Amino acid sequence: MPRNLRPLPLIHRNLRTSSMIAAGLLTLGALAMAASTPFPTIAPSSLKIYPTKDGTLIDGGVFGPLDGQADYADWSFNGSSNEGSIALTTSSEHRVVWEYDLSGITYAEPVTASISFTLRLPAIFPFPNSLRVRVFSYQADLMESIEDFASEPATMLGSALLTPSWPPPPASVHQLAITDAVNAAIQSGASKVAVRFQIEPDTNFQVFIDAVDSDPTTKPFITIIDRLPGDTNDDNVVALDDWAGFSSCLSEPTTQYMPGCDIADLDFDLDVDLRDMASFQNYFQSSR
Repeated sequence: MPRNLRPLPLIHRNLRTSSMIAAGLLTLGALAMAASTPFPTIAPSSLKIYPTKDGTLIDGGVFGPLDGQADYADWSFNGSSNEGSIALTTSSEHRVVWEYDLSGITYAEPVTASISFTLRLPAIFPFPNSLRVRVFSYQADLMESIEDFASEPATMLGSALLTPSWPPPPASVHQLAITDAVNAAIQSGASKVAVRFQIEPDTNFQVFIDAVDSDPTTKPFITIIDRLPGDTNDDNVVALDDWAGFSSCLSEPTTQYMPGCDIADLDFDLDVDLRDMASFQNYFQSSR
């Protein structure tokens, strides 16, 4: 199926350096002789986590100068004002932040995790041919802080590609991997993670997350899956036999994975390619 016909839009991620990919090919290529192991037939347990703290932060506009620091914050989502607005203009920038409490996770780590969210394009003219919403993770404190607008260090999880049109297209659902950030938070003992949405630089446009406090399901949620990333045979170890199953799912980046290969789609972009193989290599020889 052509990628632009999938229900989820194209999710963009930065490729690892070519040297790392080459190293991965050499390392994992040597494992291809391993005997094939069927994928597990029982779906793993999963848990949805909704944000405990969230808000819309604004830099510039009527609130102050556009200087990379927030001048105003709205910590509620009730369908008014600029709530849920992710925007960038010549005079202001809006970012939306979400903080998650991971202390309720009882699964052994490492786990597999993704974040799902819905984006809506407004009826604004003129509009660009396309735009990206970048998604970053950073250290959470489960407090409402205006400093979250530019909190560092922040790691880019990926970006969602949108194509404005007239009439505006329906709101679109997106999914990104957040596995590494969640596992790092659990292993550090912090058990919390924050996520920030912002428009790609040099893009003069606006996107909305139509969240309301009265319905947590309207907000971006993290799904925790009780499975070690890359553990295709569900034996709690990522080893040679997992590579046999994983390699059978490899395909071109623009080709949707084969039925049953969702377990190998480690970055949740509907294919199994070099990005997924790089993630597999990161967890190779891991256990829990």
